[in-house]
Amino acid sequence: RRLLVDPRPGNMAPIETPRLSEGARLAVVLRGAMVEATVLRHLGPEHGSRHLLRTDDGDVEYDLNAMNHNAQSFDGGASWAEVRAAYCRQLVAKTAMVLEPVSSTRVHIREQHFVVRRELW
Repeated sequence: RRLLVDPRPGNMAPIETPRLSEGARLAVVLRGAMVEATVLRHLGPEHGSRHLLRTDDGDVEYDLNAMNHNAQSFDGGASWAEVRAAYCRQLVAKTAMVLEPVSSTRVHIREQHFVVRRELW
């Protein structure tokens, strides 16, 4: 099977090529997991968006793009977990009550009973 690409300018869109500064702290998807990393250096324009990163497991060269990293906004996993837990508590409090369609009264989600039918396709 052949894959054909028409490289004319009208068919292509430029992408951002990150060139991050030394010391930038990132959250990076690396080997399928989100890890904390620090930029040691950009390897130069001849290497595109390849950076040398320091992680807990050692130094690694990695091509950064808009989909595999972001600036680290938290001091670490613990502070991220605290913010996540607070958001979940807020979400539960905000959505705990639902409108019961038969009686048109608001009930707690735990008290809402419904029948789920399984349809075979």
